Amino acid sequence: MDIKKFGLCTIVYFLININFSFAQTADTIIARNIKAVANGDQITITYDINNLKNHILQVATRMKKKNDNSFRYVPKYLSGDIGEGNFHGKDKKIIWDSKRERLPLFKLDDYFFEIDVKIIPPKKDNNPNWLWIGAGATVVVGTILYFILRDGSGQMPKPPGRP
Repeated sequence: MDIKKFGLCTIVYFLININFSFAQTADTIIARNIKAVANGDQITITYDINNLKNHILQVATRMKKKNDNSFRYVPKYLSGDIGEGNFHGKDKKIIWDSKRERLPLFKLDDYFFEIDVKIIPPKKDNNPNWLWIGAGATVVVGTILYFILRDGSGQMPKPPGRP
């Protein structure tokens, strides 16, 4: 078996055992109709989200100023439909306890909220990556076969004579 056959066998093995889980999903989910209403010391942020495929999502929010593009603030004391979960539907609520943040007084009309939604891929098991184990085994077996069969006779070489 020459080196070309060995290389061809290795490539064929990789093509047969290719791991398709590296492909990324083209799905994007966007929060729509984002509104904020002040209720005393709390601000309620509502949004609509269309998650028809029931993906596990990571939802986060940040406050921005209408007339200052460089201003961004990420609230800390949030509860409700935020974080990691299976969010879907209308009027999802995030409640921000703004008093706990100890921010200077601000007028809510000068600010708006953006909501970031990311799809969390399904968790894989902790097994080793079998593609790499298979590739290593292929290289080892191919190397052994190359040295055994390299004389072209197709038979194992005779053992060396006794000293």
